[in-house]
Amino acid sequence: MSHPPRRAALWAPGSSVDAPLSEVYDLLTMPRSLKVVFTFGGFLLVLIALGDVKRDYPLRGFISGAVDHLLIVVTSVIVGGILLWIIEAAIKEHISPAIRDGLRNMASLLVKEVHAFPERFQTIQDTRAGMAASIPNAEVRELVSEGRIGEAAEKNLGPDDQIKVYLQSQSFADWDKALELARSLPVPPPRYFVTAAYLYFELGKTGKAIEIGEEGLRYAEKAGNLLYVRRLQNSLAYYYAETMEAKYEQIAREYIISARINADASEVLDTEGWVRISFAKTREEVLAGLKLCSEAVDKGSPISYFEKALGRAAERLKSLN
Repeated sequence: MSHPPRRAALWAPGSSVDAPLSEVYDLLTMPRSLKVVFTFGGFLLVLIALGDVKRDYPLRGFISGAVDHLLIVVTSVIVGGILLWIIEAAIKEHISPAIRDGLRNMASLLVKEVHAFPERFQTIQDTRAGMAASIPNAEVRELVSEGRIGEAAEKNLGPDDQIKVYLQSQSFADWDKALELARSLPVPPPRYFVTAAYLYFELGKTGKAIEIGEEGLRYAEKAGNLLYVRRLQNSLAYYYAETMEAKYEQIAREYIISARINADASEVLDTEGWVRISFAKTREEVLAGLKLCSEAVDKGSPISYFEKALGRAAERLKSLN
């Protein structure tokens, strides 16, 4: 979004005071790096003058030791200021408008996130809590809420409820027990593989998350469970893009196309944006992906997802220059 120049609001163009006010405006809005350059430039002139004093007058004995060092420091600051000005100008000229707008809107998005998150976005933690709440045994639910997973799992429970208990744990070993139980059922429920994959992913175990997600997808496809086929494809596309490995690019792109059946869902938009950014071949595709991630926030996706996408978009834009 463009804004009218501030100068137009200060005076009428062509008036008798236009030139002086123009100079004042330019001075006030000058980049800080240039202000530093001019300030230390003046300081440099003073030091040069002092250098002449130290050569020609008795004052030399008092200042000769300091002036040479100060000349070096001030000259270095001036050179650094010029370099910073060049960098600032390059950033102002070339940085993507979409990224600038994203940074400007970060605060307002954060406010929106605080208000919208509880009602509009069901996280995996909500899903896990829902699993715990669905356990019919009140004693087991109480043990789970206290983190006493081992005791809860030893109660007289069916395999489905045992799986729910183990998935409340913070232990890899318990998550693996949950998956073993899921595999033992006549029709392994894909929903447990969605949850377990995400838990591993959140702890940085992306390879393990991919392995679990792919297994769950096979079960969902075999059972003809289209809802979980789409969900697992969406999750896997995100995990594939997380790695940025070329071997995953084609399948990640195929999965986001398949997942567009639920195109209005925030998690689908966020995943497609993430895939586009991660495997982008052009700057335009990076920006298109970032736009999708921004739209996902509007539909309720957590602001932290957009921040993550913003960081990767900056890296990809830099690598594509």
